Order: sequence, then C-alpha cells, then structure tokens
Amino acid sequence: MRVLLGTLTVILAVLAFGCAALSLGAFAGLNPASPSALRLLSAVEGTLASGAHLPLEAFWRGAAEVVLAGVCMWMAAYIKPR
Repeated sequence: MRVLLGTLTVILAVLAFGCAALSLGAFAGLNPASPSALRLLSAVEGTLASGAHLPLEAFWRGAAEVVLAGVCMWMAAYIKPR
C-alpha cells in the first residue's frame, strides 16, 4: 500500500509540473515579445490543445491549467505517504 501511495504521489507531482509548464506556454502565447524558449513551449501547448479539441482561448486554457496544476499538487501532498 505504501509503495502504491508513493507512486501515485510521484505521478501527481509530475502531472502538476507538466500542467504548470503548459500554462506558462499558454500565457507566453499571448505576448508576442516572449523569448523563443517560451514560444516553443507555447507551440507545444497549442498543439496539445488542438489535438485535444479544446475550444478555449489561450488565456482560459492557461487559467484552467494553473488550477489543474494546483489540484494535482494538492492531491500529491495530501496522499503523500508518511
């Protein structure tokens, strides 16, 4: 049971960091003067969003990804094995 909770904690933490990076990319797509590394992240986020058929604009996708990252990190911290 302890190994399962530890594995789930790691998976949720990785998902949280991934969602945080995607939200950064979504918000970077709103700024035409963003650095090229953030533009690359924005292109990846846009490609993933269009592949998932999300009809939201970049701002709302970024806001949703921030909330999802927060929820995943909260769940990872909540179920962390002690």
